[in-house]
Amino acid sequence: MRKRPGITLIEVLVAIFIMAIGLLALLTLFPLGALRMSQALQDDRTAASGNAGANICDTFGIRKDPQYDPTVPAGTPSLFVTPPTASFLPQDATQSGTGIPIFIDPNGVNSGAGSVLGGPASYATALTPATPGIWRLSPSTIAVANPLGIFPAVIPEPGAATTNVAARYFTLLDDMTFLTNGLPDTTTGVIPRGDRYTWGYLLHRSAPSSPSGLVDLQVVVYAGRSTSLPSAENTYAAAGMTQTTSVTLTHPAGLPPTIRRGSWILDTSYDDQTTITPTFSVHGDFYRVISISTIDNSHVNLELQDPISKPSGMSAVTVMDNVVEVFKRGVSQSNQWEFHTQD
Repeated sequence: MRKRPGITLIEVLVAIFIMAIGLLALLTLFPLGALRMSQALQDDRTAASGNAGANICDTFGIRKDPQYDPTVPAGTPSLFVTPPTASFLPQDATQSGTGIPIFIDPNGVNSGAGSVLGGPASYATALTPATPGIWRLSPSTIAVANPLGIFPAVIPEPGAATTNVAARYFTLLDDMTFLTNGLPDTTTGVIPRGDRYTWGYLLHRSAPSSPSGLVDLQVVVYAGRSTSLPSAENTYAAAGMTQTTSVTLTHPAGLPPTIRRGSWILDTSYDDQTTITPTFSVHGDFYRVISISTIDNSHVNLELQDPISKPSGMSAVTVMDNVVEVFKRGVSQSNQWEFHTQD
């Protein structure tokens, strides 16, 4: 018989093997693409939340909230007359340095997260002395009828019976719930929202003795934070020097903080000035973590994206779960840097 040209079985198997390697490489692109798409969606929604939050803050004048007035006299129904702990004086005209920061967080207030952020009750490792913490409040300037007290979870509004402040003004109204047929879910009479993205405001007055002093705004955006149960906010003893990017946390043995690359931490250290005048100043600065390493069973080291700004360094850190981004807007009003057009 005359031989015909062709390929051998070994050549076929080698070709299949090479093709399988190529297909495996292509298959890995699908989960990576899904992760990148998920991250892109989160970044988009986070940016939208930050922009919406900053504009709502300035639209309703939350920076000038009466609760944040350092000149409110004693005896008036203002929370700033009573400090977070009884051993410290409130923010008033005798305050030196920068003003005491406050955290405007109606979702946290409604979920029962507590009235003090980073205070002694939340410490996973005891500090001496304990930081007074940062007040967690709901805004009062949205409702003219209640200018000084804690903002209620549900308030009356013209044209509507009641309005939930946290859901309307501190939640991204996006991510509608859909049925399996692709249509919006209207079984309850309204289209429910996912309520995945929420935010709060960290306000810090630059001149505590002046009611007209500029107020620094930081919009703290959460993703996946429960609006019915308080989220974890553990505070740890820290050791970090000013103008450095390294900080060491002390935690209970075998229970390290839930921090990963990209997490945000809040500097809840404070400068005690009782030797000169009975005042104090909580730092209230956010930092992004870019790496974390374990030192031993009770200590971890964090590398921060930005150096520690306060001259006294860092002695207390609060780890806040579900915080995905912090937009530092400074003292400028929102209409000066966005949504502003000129002819």
